[in-house]
Amino acid sequence: MIHITLFFFSDYPIIIQIAAILSLTGLVMICLTMFLIFFNRIKGVRSKKNQGKAEKVIYEELSDHFLIYNSVAEIPQEELEHTIKRLSKLKNHNRVFSQALIRTLVYFKLNLSGATTEIINSAYVWLGLRPFVLKKLKSWLWFVRSEGVTEMQEMNDTSSLFAIEKITTDLNIDVRITAYAALIKLKSPNSFSFLGKESEQLTAWHQIFLLDAVTKVPDIQLPNFTSYLTTENKSIILFCLKVIVYYKCFETIPKVIELLTHKDDEIRNQTIWTLGMLNVEEAENKLKESYPKENIENKSQILLALGNIASGQSLDFIIVQFLDSKNHLLLKSAAQAITLHETELKEKAYNTLTNLNNEQKVMLKHFQEPLNLYGIR
Repeated sequence: MIHITLFFFSDYPIIIQIAAILSLTGLVMICLTMFLIFFNRIKGVRSKKNQGKAEKVIYEELSDHFLIYNSVAEIPQEELEHTIKRLSKLKNHNRVFSQALIRTLVYFKLNLSGATTEIINSAYVWLGLRPFVLKKLKSWLWFVRSEGVTEMQEMNDTSSLFAIEKITTDLNIDVRITAYAALIKLKSPNSFSFLGKESEQLTAWHQIFLLDAVTKVPDIQLPNFTSYLTTENKSIILFCLKVIVYYKCFETIPKVIELLTHKDDEIRNQTIWTLGMLNVEEAENKLKESYPKENIENKSQILLALGNIASGQSLDFIIVQFLDSKNHLLLKSAAQAITLHETELKEKAYNTLTNLNNEQKVMLKHFQEPLNLYGIR
């Protein structure tokens, strides 16, 4: 290509020849890119079409020969062997069928319940699909590795716990998070080991994903979160506080209170929220002592926490903040905190609130009306 360009531009200055070479190279690259995009689009459509056909065949096989029974024991031995033989033949036919088989089983597992899920889990074992899923963990594509971990989790593949634990060292944090969630859902003895070894910061989405995994496991064995509240990883502390609130881990309260002096604003904010949600009356004085030193967002959280605790001991403090505050957020939080108290305490507070300005009246009314309208308090 360079020789051809130089042939046509041999009489031109060197700078023109270089520009011509670069222009022609750019044109070739653009054409090549457009061809690859078109090729991949056609390949994707064809692959999707083949996947759909394979899933339909497998769906019919499973529905007609497995899912019509209520348990594994009800499946006639002859029909079981014949169906496994046919499905195994499809599985070994090509990669499309093996992947479609796994996806169909996962689909049934997610959408069915009861004894039927036992049949699905058994089919996964009978068909020897575990090696196909394990191969995904070695893929150079992170989302394929993540998909493999998720499939092991959904199929309740406890035999693959070691492989899942191994991938918790993956360089991609999304893959690691998927592996952590899988270990939790499969009730691995090392379910919560990531709390002590994860050095990268978990995003808010990661924390919600893991919390969802934790809360969906029946009779889960939780660790003692106290030891993890001193970690250098800020996101781990935030995650632990969310779990502590959800499961009412009252034994952690002394260590949670200590976090009120943490150097990070967000951790203190989450700590204040935690103490309020757990109704920790013994923390009220420390919350009030922290109030002058905190930023606006944390001050707001302190007022709401005192309102959630609603012991009455801090009502005068809340009223003072309501009357003195010139900040809209703090005024709103103080008004909400007052209305969170029991009726007797709340009425007592209203009697002291005289000569209010228009903004204060509107704010109180904003939080009073919904409660009165629905007879909550």
